[in-house]
Amino acid sequence: MYTKYIKEYLEFFNSKSDCEIYAVGGAVRDFLLGKEETKDLDLIFKGPESELVSTLDKLKLEYKKIDPSSSYPIYQFRYKGDVIEISLPRKEKKINNSVNPHKNFVMEFSENISLKEDALRRDFTINALYMNKLGNILDPTMQGLENLKYKLLVPCSIAFLEDPLRIFRALRFSSNGFKISNSLVDFISNNSEYLEKEINNLPVERLTGEFVKSLKCDNYRAFFYNFMRFNLDIKKFNFIRKMNDVPAGPKQFHGNHSVLEHSLGVMDRLNYSHNRLYALMHDYGKIFTSKDILPHHYGHDKVGEEEVVKLLESLRFPRREIDISSFIARYHMSFGGYSFLRDTKKIQIIKEAMKLDCIGSLVDVVQADSQSFTKDNQAEVLKIMKVLKLPASKIVDFDKLKDSKPSNIGQRVFQARLGLIREEIKGKSKSKTSL
Repeated sequence: MYTKYIKEYLEFFNSKSDCEIYAVGGAVRDFLLGKEETKDLDLIFKGPESELVSTLDKLKLEYKKIDPSSSYPIYQFRYKGDVIEISLPRKEKKINNSVNPHKNFVMEFSENISLKEDALRRDFTINALYMNKLGNILDPTMQGLENLKYKLLVPCSIAFLEDPLRIFRALRFSSNGFKISNSLVDFISNNSEYLEKEINNLPVERLTGEFVKSLKCDNYRAFFYNFMRFNLDIKKFNFIRKMNDVPAGPKQFHGNHSVLEHSLGVMDRLNYSHNRLYALMHDYGKIFTSKDILPHHYGHDKVGEEEVVKLLESLRFPRREIDISSFIARYHMSFGGYSFLRDTKKIQIIKEAMKLDCIGSLVDVVQADSQSFTKDNQAEVLKIMKVLKLPASKIVDFDKLKDSKPSNIGQRVFQARLGLIREEIKGKSKSKTSL
């Protein structure tokens, strides 16, 4: 939604209620940062649930309870196309839930809970700012506005530790230009054993979700640097630390860079941000190199092909992302030396890339990695793709093959296609090859 409408919405919602309704969280933060858009709008209703429901009825809004099976007064509705959530102020208490360890919170909702109490259960002070119907900003923690001025991530209270996913939210925020405060680092350092246990028990999909969002941010490097700064043993993501511990290769080619630093450099040079995961994974096989042969990484491309699959499957990435990452890890070295490849090898790699619909990503990563993939190489790839897309009937005369054994037809078609590709590359093309 557009942040400029927040005050207008608040005026409308408050017009049918004697109780105060406040905007809170990311929408208020984004408004104060001058952003035009925000993801969603969260509201706090300072009154009893019966009055909240009555207000929604008076406003003639279609609403639903977020969880109809629970007694929690959290409602969702649409207004002018925007999805809005509203609830009473609440406090949260962590409990031990051995049956379902991912539902370890008991929530208490009440109109008698103060905004300060509601604020203290939130993650960062910059997300605990409230706006009233007059557009005035309330700062119950007394730190939110000041921290927002410096884009500083400061925990609202010790309750920050009760939701370990907030560690990865902090990493994602840092990728979006926010700074990690010393107090946050201290929180994590002083409670590392507890946090490691808790975060390793979370569904990995939740961690991966924050990681993927971070890769889309302009300052994605901050995710990796702050991950190492936190110095937590997070099993599924310790590959980051391993990539940082292994040299990228001989100094004459890679200087003193680690595999991680080299991969981040490749990510920096990409034309398209959606290829960042593939760039991060392209040299992943190097972390499995025997120490005896370092700084060389013979065969890391073949190792990477399999190990990338194992890693990304464990992180619950979509199948397509896994397959493309593995493919680029396998062929980035071969394709980086494109001019020296046999025509048949070029065709094999391009054909596989076309099946995965990732030829653009392969070229983008290879060029960012080796910076040796020329415009002439790119033009040749397009010519090969053009021929590979042609149906066999446009390449051979099947009437002349009607007496051939079925086992020979495929080979004849391939040879004819290879010949046409070579003609295309030389600038001479024929519509059909005679056999």
